[in-house]
Amino acid sequence: QPQPMSEEPIILATAGYENVIKLWQAYSAQLIRQLEHAGSQVNALSISPDRRTLAAAGYEHIRLYDIGDTLVTSPSLSFDMQKNITAVGFDGHGKWMYSGGEDCVCRVWDLRHARGGQGGNPCSRLFQVNGPITSVCLHPNQIELFVGDATGAVHIWDLRSNQSCSLVPDLDARIQSVAVNQAGTHLAALANTGSCFMWSLASAVTNVSGSQAVPKARIAAHSGYGLRCAFSPDSTLLATCGSDRLCNVWKTSDYQKQVELSGADKWVWDCAFSADSEFVVTVSSDGCARLYSIDDGAKPRREYRGSTKSAGHGSTSAKPMTCLAFVDDSYADD
Repeated sequence: QPQPMSEEPIILATAGYENVIKLWQAYSAQLIRQLEHAGSQVNALSISPDRRTLAAAGYEHIRLYDIGDTLVTSPSLSFDMQKNITAVGFDGHGKWMYSGGEDCVCRVWDLRHARGGQGGNPCSRLFQVNGPITSVCLHPNQIELFVGDATGAVHIWDLRSNQSCSLVPDLDARIQSVAVNQAGTHLAALANTGSCFMWSLASAVTNVSGSQAVPKARIAAHSGYGLRCAFSPDSTLLATCGSDRLCNVWKTSDYQKQVELSGADKWVWDCAFSADSEFVVTVSSDGCARLYSIDDGAKPRREYRGSTKSAGHGSTSAKPMTCLAFVDDSYADD
């Protein structure tokens, strides 16, 4: 029988072009449940802090799933927009949600309003930029959103003052992914050129004008397109994914490569660390998610295989996995 995901210490969700979202038992690679996602690919996934809600961003919508109910496989709420939604996430208390997409708008959604069935528009805030949004992340201080777009800019949107500032690290690059570490001291932006730009951040809690970003490094992260970057929970490592079929892990102390995680046959789209910062999960266009140990990253510890589709002439090929959500409370503080 399916288990309530809210009771699992580790939740791994994967999705892409298969029209389903898969929930896995992380260390056994056993498929636990599937959620329906008809009519669209999934571009991004996020799990709420209480571990009961999964948000899936797709084409012209965000769908919310109650993963705490083992009998539910269809979405409980849907938010409709225009064009592809490329980023989605929750605040630290699960009261609101943020999103960004190809309509060039970053939105803040009041989830209490939406779930209460009060009518009206649950979108409470809007932030317009000059190009399609590719990535959004929330600062641990819960008062700033970092927005990456296709013009090559990283915007810092202060939700208190509704003011913003922008960073443009390379006029010829498109920002594909932005990430802030849990300590709130480092900002990373991965570009389509394969370069990863690093800044140090001064606290926005004591600085009323918002976080101040100071350039620190430019890393030649990938030989092809850069696709995703993510910090480890202990802030000592940064993982980057690319079209060169690699997930590379970098030390934040000196920006040197710690390990190269190989084994994917196609583009590596997304990645996430375990709570102890010792493991990394990736998803790839080859239809497989992989779990690696940082200590011996040459070979995956686990593989999570999706279904296959006919490719003609009797052959099969897996549908691409392009996003994941990974919540690991197995090492959480009591």
